[in-house]
Amino acid sequence: GPPVYLDLVADLADPYAPARLRPGTPFLVSSREPEAPEGLLNRDHTYYVREEDGRGVMIERAGPGVVTRWWMTIGDLPGLRDPEAVRVFFWVDGAEIDPDGGEPGITLGELTSGRHAGLAAPFTLGREGTSGGFVISQPIHYQRSFRADVTLNAGWTYYQLEGTDYAANVVAPAFTHPPSEEALASLESAATLWRDHDHPGVDREGERVALAAGESTELSWTGPGVATAVTLEVPRADRDQVRLVIESDGVRAIDAPLVWVAGGVSPAAAMHDSALFVVDEALVRLHHPIPFEDTLTVR
Repeated sequence: GPPVYLDLVADLADPYAPARLRPGTPFLVSSREPEAPEGLLNRDHTYYVREEDGRGVMIERAGPGVVTRWWMTIGDLPGLRDPEAVRVFFWVDGAEIDPDGGEPGITLGELTSGRHAGLAAPFTLGREGTSGGFVISQPIHYQRSFRADVTLNAGWTYYQLEGTDYAANVVAPAFTHPPSEEALASLESAATLWRDHDHPGVDREGERVALAAGESTELSWTGPGVATAVTLEVPRADRDQVRLVIESDGVRAIDAPLVWVAGGVSPAAAMHDSALFVVDEALVRLHHPIPFEDTLTVR
């Protein structure tokens, strides 16, 4: 068919992007070892496509396609070794992406430090922004191929890379470093939208409601529109006593105790603000955009 042009980096700045249907077939590759259906073991770390030259190949994929999320965490390293010092390598269309120059590859700490153009918060976060992990959640387009390796180490290596395989006629701007001026402008606009919540349209905010035991409240809006934040002030110890229900256009998106959504036990490390989620000892704020055409109800 005729060429189809896509640019998910530019689309990050679209406030209605979460509600738009995109072409392609989703994929997920991870460190989980494949098992037979009768398998009971959860070997979910340190599995690779293959091992070569002292590295584990996490993903090797033909294009066109896009990686939309790259998550890693490293555990049980011997001695005083720091997970931030573990080195990764990745290639887009056969060209190695090496933001810091120097020796091949880049440490996880440096990759997610926010110091490199086109790989900045809130779409790239290191351990302090992800409770111990490393995340790149901006699109990495490739036209011919994408590959990512990690240095083999004596600890546990967990990873997930998810994205979309495109049809052969899809054309998308391949990820580069340094990024193009257009890509930088798109990321800056997207950060303003999702981190600072500078949205088009008329802003509305529901009134704060304090609930006693056994009470409930309901907030409703008519569309079209999008909910950009849902905020609850509930101590961790009480989150199993609060139920959150969200319905968009009559479809129930969430119906669960708040502890299922935000956790009830204090984490080992403090959690910090990200593009889509905030949790601390008393506050839960969901920034996941919730588009609705007719009605939105939160109970």
